[in-house]
Amino acid sequence: MQQSILEQLDRFTRRVCQTGNVWILHDGNDCATTIAHDFEDDYGDSPELLCFWSSEDAARARAEDEWENYSPTPIPIGNFIEKWCTRMADDGVIAGIDLDENMNGPEREPLQLLLDIITELKRTNKNVTLVKFKNITEIVEYVKRALDL
Repeated sequence: MQQSILEQLDRFTRRVCQTGNVWILHDGNDCATTIAHDFEDDYGDSPELLCFWSSEDAARARAEDEWENYSPTPIPIGNFIEKWCTRMADDGVIAGIDLDENMNGPEREPLQLLLDIITELKRTNKNVTLVKFKNITEIVEYVKRALDL
């Protein structure tokens, strides 16, 4: 039975918060990307989808075809939420979550994914190392301003 998108997102956020890492495929220059299917940009085009996995094994399993020379690379969760998610939002890039062998998986706006992760960090009382922001509350305030909440 296929998991719902919300179940997949929940599993992703729980795993990355538990392990402290988000995984990408990287070849030394580029990260694994594809085209978003669930979003359109201001011109009606599909935006870029940057692919993330909740485990090294899941990322490694996707290192095939056009990504055969890519390697699983961890991103510490603090770095991911304060740098990757905010930059992706600025660049109009969507997050692809735990994409399977058919390139299917949840797609999430990066600031919403950031809030999902922060919710899980708070729920589990996990601390993260931040550089750009003083604390989680400051990141949440930044996101609220960016999203006009």
